[in-house]
Amino acid sequence: MYTHLAAIVLFIPVALGIWCVGGRREWSLVLLTQSLFWAGIVLHLIFIFRLYRESRHSLHDAQPVSWKDPLLAFAVVLPWIALILLGWRGTYNPSFVPLDNTLLSQILPLEHAENQPTTVNPIRSRLYLNFYAAMTIFLVGGWLTLRTRRAVRFLLALILANGAILTFLGIAAKVAGTERMLWLIESHTTSFFATIYYKNHWGGIVLLLLGAGMALALDALKRARVEERFPEVSIGCIILLFPFLLSVLMAQARASAIIAAGLALLFAGRLFRAREGQQRNRILDAGACVLVFIAVTGSLVWIASPQFERMYQRSERQIFQMIADGSMSPDARIAAYRSTLSVFQERPVWGWGAGSFAYIFPLHADESLIQDDGRPLFFEFAHNDYLQLLAEQGAAGAALVVLTPLLALLFALRYRWTVLSVWIGAGLTGVLLLAVVDFPFGNPAVTANFWLLAVAALAHRRLSTPNRNRSSTTDFRHR
Repeated sequence: MYTHLAAIVLFIPVALGIWCVGGRREWSLVLLTQSLFWAGIVLHLIFIFRLYRESRHSLHDAQPVSWKDPLLAFAVVLPWIALILLGWRGTYNPSFVPLDNTLLSQILPLEHAENQPTTVNPIRSRLYLNFYAAMTIFLVGGWLTLRTRRAVRFLLALILANGAILTFLGIAAKVAGTERMLWLIESHTTSFFATIYYKNHWGGIVLLLLGAGMALALDALKRARVEERFPEVSIGCIILLFPFLLSVLMAQARASAIIAAGLALLFAGRLFRAREGQQRNRILDAGACVLVFIAVTGSLVWIASPQFERMYQRSERQIFQMIADGSMSPDARIAAYRSTLSVFQERPVWGWGAGSFAYIFPLHADESLIQDDGRPLFFEFAHNDYLQLLAEQGAAGAALVVLTPLLALLFALRYRWTVLSVWIGAGLTGVLLLAVVDFPFGNPAVTANFWLLAVAALAHRRLSTPNRNRSSTTDFRHR
């Protein structure tokens, strides 16, 4: 009961974030932050109540809880807590002041302590820092309350169902040719899909959905074979993968489409592996896998042919422009990367503060980015989340960001990998690859879903390790 309630509480904020335009607007970021915070509080209360119940009498419907669990969880996220506190300190040491409250505003330098964290716009930085703090509390609550594998699968099913609803509505809206997101929300760009403004942000969500769908499909297939029954759950999850892939093409998300195609090929290869106890022909398996992949890809391209043609023509124009100009910077991103490195090199230790990139970038813009009016091209994000992390948080902040997942992985080494956790990890890896050429973590909804799925994968891995304190009958019942 408690673990399924926890799964529902975990699902609501991340689903709300996607529906509220991904948290890209200020009101939606505040709403997502508040929902994550209060969900985190509820999850901690669920944990405390369960701890109280177990202190009175033993419960056998989930992994036992201990007062040491929150101590360990908060020890793992301690680097993130330190990063948030340092960032908050930086909001009282601004290095510039914007003349107005827009990202295109000119900024004037201020006297500040050079050897301490800083920021440009304290209000904007605090919005992001509040989001990071709420997400940290939320994720710790998820780790404490996801105590059964069934609850983890239930959470993934909820995420997958929500993604399917958005996908079908988004495809219908694209086919109808509406200029509004889901016929309701005004968009400042034509590259939106469903409730997401930017095409590759939707691509990041799809990569996470693909990982969750593949994980559920293979996990259900494995359990169906053990129980010798028809794998209807696996078939349902596999069917859902096709509209997800189609939506990436219809959104014209090129980088995401390439990564999604790679995930689909790996998944097809996994499905075509020979069954246990049957003789297999690796050449025939590989050939069948390639043929199915080509057939599925061709079908999706044919269905989304207008969007695919526009995506191809856009790439063709950029390649011809590169050849004509002798430039190696498609979409000016290589030049933006050089400029971002210059931003980082000016403050290599502490960086410029959360949300400061858009203000600082024009001061370091490469000459090739300067337009005829003397102003540089506007970049709210660096189109490379790793470089932007260095620019905004510096080497010290980037180390703190990376340290928490490293500690979590080290902690998980004593548990065995599961099919479900591996394929969730495949979706997470896809987003990490996308972050090399784009900014999926610039979307708060993508960020929240990414880290929640990471916690779910680690929780499933922990729960799949045999517990000597529980009987094998109890363990089988909660698989």
